[in-house]
Amino acid sequence: MKETFDRLIRNKAILAVACIVIGIIMVIMGDNLLRTGISIIGYVLIAAAVAYVVLYLSGRNRDSFQIVNAVLAAVAGILLVTHPGLVANALPIIVGILLILNGVLNLTQGGDSRIPTVLAILMVILGIIVLTHPWILNNIVVRCAGVALILNGLFDLDIIRRI
Repeated sequence: MKETFDRLIRNKAILAVACIVIGIIMVIMGDNLLRTGISIIGYVLIAAAVAYVVLYLSGRNRDSFQIVNAVLAAVAGILLVTHPGLVANALPIIVGILLILNGVLNLTQGGDSRIPTVLAILMVILGIIVLTHPWILNNIVVRCAGVALILNGLFDLDIIRRI
């Protein structure tokens, strides 16, 4: 029983340190980490395209959709690898548009209550800020996630220390 408990504590400590290290990397790299992640997804899609072609040519799956999937995965993968910034820059624009649309809808549905109206106006303002400064969102999200991981790791280490 004590061995199992010690193993759990050791595993929790390893995860806590990993959270802290990953969080520090996220805080330091910010938007560049997002672009790197997009490129990695692109490479995975290219590998998937190759796997689709291999499966098709090997005769294991002669479904014509294999080739369609291969072409779509290859095109998407190449796009992500060659233009990760394009994808990273599109995300905040999409989020900004959604915030504005949702805020306007909430304004029309908020009724006479002040709090929903104020929140809807804040959503519209935030959407406009994100649209006019799209690079802010990526940096903030990645860095906030990094800070959250650091705090999570520190809290876990504190819990371990008190056990």
